[in-house]
Amino acid sequence: MRMLTSALLLTLAALGINPAEAASIDREKLGADGHYAYYLTLDSQRSPEAKERLAKQVRSKLPALSSKSYLGDQLPVRVNDDLLRIDTRGYGWEASLPFVLAREYPYRPDLKARGLYPYTVRADWFVACVLDPIQTGDSQYRLLYGNKPPKTTGEFRAFWKANQDPQFLYQFHEAQSGVGVNPDRNVLQFDTATRGSLYATQDSENPVGERDPGNYGKQLKFDAGEEIAMAPVQYAGESGLKMVFWLANGKGERQEFAPARIVTDHNQIRSSEIRNTVSCYVCHVEGLRPLNVNGFKAYIEQGSRVAADKHTQRLIDQQYQSGMAQQIEADNRLYAKYLEMANGLTPAQDAKAFEAVVRGYDAKVTREQAARELYMTEDEFRLALGYYSAKYSLSRRLADLAEGGSVSRQQWVGEYGLAQVVKAKWEAR
Repeated sequence: MRMLTSALLLTLAALGINPAEAASIDREKLGADGHYAYYLTLDSQRSPEAKERLAKQVRSKLPALSSKSYLGDQLPVRVNDDLLRIDTRGYGWEASLPFVLAREYPYRPDLKARGLYPYTVRADWFVACVLDPIQTGDSQYRLLYGNKPPKTTGEFRAFWKANQDPQFLYQFHEAQSGVGVNPDRNVLQFDTATRGSLYATQDSENPVGERDPGNYGKQLKFDAGEEIAMAPVQYAGESGLKMVFWLANGKGERQEFAPARIVTDHNQIRSSEIRNTVSCYVCHVEGLRPLNVNGFKAYIEQGSRVAADKHTQRLIDQQYQSGMAQQIEADNRLYAKYLEMANGLTPAQDAKAFEAVVRGYDAKVTREQAARELYMTEDEFRLALGYYSAKYSLSRRLADLAEGGSVSRQQWVGEYGLAQVVKAKWEAR
């Protein structure tokens, strides 16, 4: 195939050519480096504004799925209005991304049935589903940890090199949790050897006795925990911190969601349960959530005393009277810097845009939207459904679309292979 110019690529996009064709042309131009090139399409979006919002989420969320720190190698290249190119070497995804796509990508059932994978995928699927373990299993962990997902909190902290020496630990008794069914929780902060921080929250269904965060100086037991590694990022002479999320039970075993009886996703992004990581990004509108009511301070100010030996008292003073709030403010400024470098949004704007992408992807699929995702006009798709149904049986859900109805995203994914057959029969008539 002869080499084609960027101007021709733009012309192909303007004519409504499937971006996979433009990706193939672009990949060939890269020569040997094309082996590492993958493409994310934006054309499932209805408006230029929606495409730009999705493109900005690609720029902030994909680097957060990499353990590498140089942002310059992780920002996608715009091939045309509908197509972004990434290089897996910048993320450390040379082996893990093909594995994830072969196992999880639902919009190429022809390849998936043979254990193969595409190099051009939908950006809205990547952002909305790879960050949700209920949707795509351990995909996010495979990308982050090179196909070796941590199984325990200990492995998570070790990967991010958290310093767990008690004399350097900060703790905070949060007496007004924003997500806990019960308001009392414990918050911890560790420095890391990667020039970042790691924060942990500990919640219990019934915070009494050995699960009471108010039992200062004692080893706390808990039922569910969220941890956030603030990982360093560098680019163009500036530095920032990106957030990497982790959920575990009280035994330190990785969990894909936290039970709603313990903590609640008040945003109801996909359920009342907090899912890693999709729920976390929607909730953390400032970056790290600010501390609310200091339970330890209130305890002391009412005239109470902590009965402990001198060593334990010293640790309590070091940990519970620490400046964690100052550390959170400092880390949030660096998170804001990361987003500024990645996509130019503030943390609040980025969280809102991410929620819009997820909810947009989850919205009912109309006949117009289904046609767009098949690279057809709505009228062509309507005629194709009619043509097919005259010779073969349509499924219930495709029949709904033929009549102008809508289906759920899950139903559309389930019918996507048949919809491709309908299109092929129409085009071959």
